[in-house]
Amino acid sequence: SKIASGNVTAKDTIVLSTAYNNLGSYYFFRGDIPKALEYTKIAFQYVSAQQNMKATDIRLASYHSNIALYASKMDDFQNTQYHNNKAIEIFLAPENAESNREIITVYNNMAIAYIQNKTPKKAFEYLNKALQHKSGKAYEWMLYNTMGDAYASIEDYDKAFFYLKKAATLRTDKFGQKHPNTANSNYFVGRTYLKKGDNENALKYFQIALTCLSAEFDDVDNVYASINGFS
Repeated sequence: SKIASGNVTAKDTIVLSTAYNNLGSYYFFRGDIPKALEYTKIAFQYVSAQQNMKATDIRLASYHSNIALYASKMDDFQNTQYHNNKAIEIFLAPENAESNREIITVYNNMAIAYIQNKTPKKAFEYLNKALQHKSGKAYEWMLYNTMGDAYASIEDYDKAFFYLKKAATLRTDKFGQKHPNTANSNYFVGRTYLKKGDNENALKYFQIALTCLSAEFDDVDNVYASINGFS
């Protein structure tokens, strides 16, 4: 590759890593997860090739986190957890103490992966780590949604609805009614009612979710992003 042959300058690696990472994000929002993963891995190769790049450089954490997210969408649990763990290692490095509130999102993503892998006990472990973080309260709108989904996965519906509806309220307060994140929470409430066998309430919350998205339908990228968030 050009990276190995030394034909790419330090400035080139920065430009190329950013360009490929942006391509990865673009394809993710378009719903093409394999291409998103492909381009983000190339971006990671370029950013890692920069001279004097330390393994704990905070910039690497976001690449690991993105690769983990895309791998999870492809049900690749092994690579999801590998890259999430790498991101966590970077955020926990002493030199990154001021930036490590971003670890909360990674903890949340770890929990989602464990729910998908039918390992809810580990999901609760990472969610509790996130909630106990000094900045955890600012992310309750996100963490409660995942907590509710974790309880739904073990069919503890009382706790599931408590956390999912709390998340929906927090998201409405934070983002407003017409927002994909608010729609996402209402979708999860509906999905949980459907799993419980309550079709009437499931339909109600699916309709609320669509109402939350109605202002976004003119922008196809927002629709793709919203759909990806629901999967």
